[in-house]
Amino acid sequence: MCARPGRVKDVVDIDIPYPRDQKTKMSPRFLELKNYIWNQVYQEYLAVRK
Repeated sequence: MCARPGRVKDVVDIDIPYPRDQKTKMSPRFLELKNYIWNQVYQEYLAVRK
């Protein structure tokens, strides 16, 4: 989501099957997606903070 006004910024296809156990959550792909999503959120936070 983008900040002010709220709108969809990006759609991320998650290709990791359920159930997600601890091994899955430590996989390179999971961490890659997690970092990408958090970076998008953080960039929006920085933009609003100015």
